[in-house]
Order: sequence, then C-alpha cells, then structure tokens
Amino acid sequence: MIPVSYDSLYYYNDKIIKGKINNKYGVLNSKNTIVIPFDYDALIVDFDFHGWENENHIDKFAVKKNDIWYYLDYNGNIIKKDIPNAEIEKEYASFKLKNYDFEYIGKLLNRNIKNYF
Repeated sequence: MIPVSYDSLYYYNDKIIKGKINNKYGVLNSKNTIVIPFDYDALIVDFDFHGWENENHIDKFAVKKNDIWYYLDYNGNIIKKDIPNAEIEKEYASFKLKNYDFEYIGKLLNRNIKNYF
C-alpha cells in the first residue's frame, strides 16, 4: 500500500510510479521505495514498456531542475546533463511542456502508432 501523502500518482508498472509532492516530481515503486527523489520541477518517463521503440532506444527519465534538463537512468544516475530545451521539445513534442503530468502515453502512441501500420 502507498500512503496518501502524494498529490498525484501515475502507475506505469510495479517498478515505476510517477508521483508529485508539493509541485515536485519523483518516482517510487509499488513498495513505496523512492527510486528518483521528489526534487524535480518536471519529470518525463521515457521507458519502452511495450517493445515498440527502436533498438537504439535508451530507457530514461527526462527531469528538469533549476531550468536545466537531465536524462537519468532507473537508478538515478545522470546519463546526460544540460540538455537544450530544443532537444526536449523535439523528442517530446506531443507533451504540453507546461503540464508535465502524466502525458507520456500520448507521446508513446503518437510516435509509434504510425510505425505500427
């Protein structure tokens, strides 16, 4: 059970539950263990849950803190830092960049459904 101390939660799977506390984003798992601390102004989950991505896809979180974007792996290690806003906008174009809450599925479907048919 996850306590009702979060402003919002979005369940991807037992290992990735995106949450928000006091307008800061983070990730926890189904055992209520924090995976990514609730320190970020924005957090985008970019994991290939369905095997639809290409072979070069790297599962990651795109996070924003103090107006700087980073890519983090599942363990919170920095993959890349100082990512330009233009790169984030291009990669996650279907997001409304001022509303990061729970819009990843739209990005995933928009990018991959056209390749499916």
